[in-house]
Amino acid sequence: MENAQERSAVWRERLLAQQASGLNIGAWCKQEGVSAWSFYAWRKRLTLPKPAAPLIAVPLAVMSQEPVLELQTPGGYVLRLSNAEHVNWLPAILAAVR
Repeated sequence: MENAQERSAVWRERLLAQQASGLNIGAWCKQEGVSAWSFYAWRKRLTLPKPAAPLIAVPLAVMSQEPVLELQTPGGYVLRLSNAEHVNWLPAILAAVR
């Protein structure tokens, strides 16, 4: 029988495999033959960090002399920064939408 460290290692691998699979948890658990209840219990126990959604920079035609930056996230957020002062707000804005 495996010890607690071995079980933890197995579940760490399972959690990473589910994240990488692109399947939702229910579908992945069914495919792998594990219970969703066990999956959620182990995820809570091991508290793997969620992967951050990548930001996608979208080029924007500039019609004025001011620098403009537009960011669109996969989740549908669009951030339009119209001047240098707004660019300074970027860290706070990104923290808020995570």
